[in-house]
Amino acid sequence: ASCFKKYRWNQQTNLRTITIDHRHATGPCYARHLAQSLHRGEQYILQIDSHMRFRPGWDDYLIHQLNQCQEPSMSVLTTYPPNYDPPHGPGSHAETRGTILVPWKFDDKDGMLRQKGRLKNNVTG
Repeated sequence: ASCFKKYRWNQQTNLRTITIDHRHATGPCYARHLAQSLHRGEQYILQIDSHMRFRPGWDDYLIHQLNQCQEPSMSVLTTYPPNYDPPHGPGSHAETRGTILVPWKFDDKDGMLRQKGRLKNNVTG
């Protein structure tokens, strides 16, 4: 891909890609299936959407969260991230509370139910 040439990525690293013509794309489920086919036994896997933004220390935070699980090697962290307003992004005070996927509205064009993430209240105890 041209972005690799632009940024001079070393294609001999652990970075693997699959490129398909956009006309053959069939949605996020198939795309995630293709992405999972690239797994080669790495300790961690991160799947994100193209509109994600990262806060400083995101990787340490996620590893810490994973290690809080009863069986970290058998656990999956997942979320439906809160929205943000580009180009501002979340900044250094990014929200870290979990989210719940909730119904939002019916689309005027196709009548499809749209959903969004709602921030969970902090739970203590």
